[in-house]
Amino acid sequence: MTIKELKSNALYRSQNKLKLLNQWVLIKSAFADLRLNWKFSFLVVLISPISFLAFLYIFVGDNNNYMIYALSGNMVMSMVTGTMLSLGQEFGVLKEIRGFDFYAVLPIRRFNLVVAYVTKATIIGLPSYLIIFLIGKYLLKLDVYFNISLLLVLLIAGYSLSAVGVFIGLRSRDAKQANIITQIVQPIIVFVSPVFIPESALPPLLLYIAHIFPTRYAAIAIRNALEGSFDWISILVLCVFCLISFIWIEKHMDWRIN
Repeated sequence: MTIKELKSNALYRSQNKLKLLNQWVLIKSAFADLRLNWKFSFLVVLISPISFLAFLYIFVGDNNNYMIYALSGNMVMSMVTGTMLSLGQEFGVLKEIRGFDFYAVLPIRRFNLVVAYVTKATIIGLPSYLIIFLIGKYLLKLDVYFNISLLLVLLIAGYSLSAVGVFIGLRSRDAKQANIITQIVQPIIVFVSPVFIPESALPPLLLYIAHIFPTRYAAIAIRNALEGSFDWISILVLCVFCLISFIWIEKHMDWRIN
């Protein structure tokens, strides 16, 4: 290997290390505000899913087959609340205060900022996922299992919805409008998909529409994981949604948007 090639490889490695360092710094900065309001952030992603789970259990009882749908659906709802909803509101605030002007001068790509905020929301939501699982397994006596695929789905699924949150945050007039729109979109992407109910119970039109929502594949993968199997097809589809989201963000997200 020539000296020129050695220098080129060393430069490539140093650039990669710098990119990883920049991403790490962004993630740390995204977590900075949790020093003051982490309790409220945790309650937001915990109360709604547990309330839904308790409500469904009151009406369904100990029907193991359906309660697995309820358990997986609440995990998906918690994920949606913690990622898409949070990202849309965070970007709505950044737009209102012109926070993107600050990030525009940094040596980062657009999706790096999205990864930082989604990572924060996903990590905040992990305790709620675990609590929901424990409630289902030990309080509701459901025959469910915890394996690595369950954790993998929960981590990937949040990024698959990132383009939706970014679009809402950037296109909203201000933070207040972003908050309203995310509250409207959340139940649509949850209840139009077979998240809480089997696909066979959906009307034919909704059954076709559900295929374009990543929540469908997240719910299927989580249910299979709870039953002890690894659904690599649904996970692969979620990865495709993540890739599409990042490509859209990189092409259409403008730091200078007004």
